[in-house]
Amino acid sequence: SKTQPGLKMAQWESFCDLTGTDAKKFVEIKDSNGKLIDYSAVTISGYLSTFAHVTASDRDGDVVEAGAFKETIAAFMKNPVLLMDHWNSVENIAGRFTEVREDGKGLFVTAAISDSQTDKMRHIRALVAEGNLKTLSMGGRFSYRDDGRTIFKVDLYEGSLVSIPANP
Repeated sequence: SKTQPGLKMAQWESFCDLTGTDAKKFVEIKDSNGKLIDYSAVTISGYLSTFAHVTASDRDGDVVEAGAFKETIAAFMKNPVLLMDHWNSVENIAGRFTEVREDGKGLFVTAAISDSQTDKMRHIRALVAEGNLKTLSMGGRFSYRDDGRTIFKVDLYEGSLVSIPANP
C-alpha cells in the first residue's frame, strides 16, 4: 500500500496488565460436588496501550502519542474483536471489547471473553481467571512520525490475548 512520505506503517503490540484490582471478573461454575469445572462471565479491564509519558518505549523502541486513537475508536467499535495471539480467524475469536476509550494514561479497554463451550474457550477462560494469562496486545495500522518510532495515529483492527507482548 502507498504511504505518505515520512510515514512508516507497521504492527505494534502493547501490554495490558490484568493483575490489578478489578482488572478481571468472573463467575466460577462448579459441579454438584463443588469441583470447579469452568468459568463464565469473564471480563478483563486495563490498558491496551499506554502513551509515551507513561511507557517510554516498547521492546522495539516505539511509543504512542496521546490522541493516537481518538479518530479511529468509533470505526473499531463496529467490529470490536478480541483475538488470541493475533490470529485473524473465526476459530481464534476470544470475545469482544465492550468499552474502548482514551484517557490521560492511554487506551483503556474492557472486554468480555466468550462463554463458548468449546474446550479451547474453557481453557482460555481458566487461564485468564486463574491469572496465568494476563497481557493483551493490539494489532492494526500505525502511522509514524518522521523519527520512525513515534506513533501518532492508530487504526486499531483487533486486540489479542497474548503471553508476551512487545510493550513490557
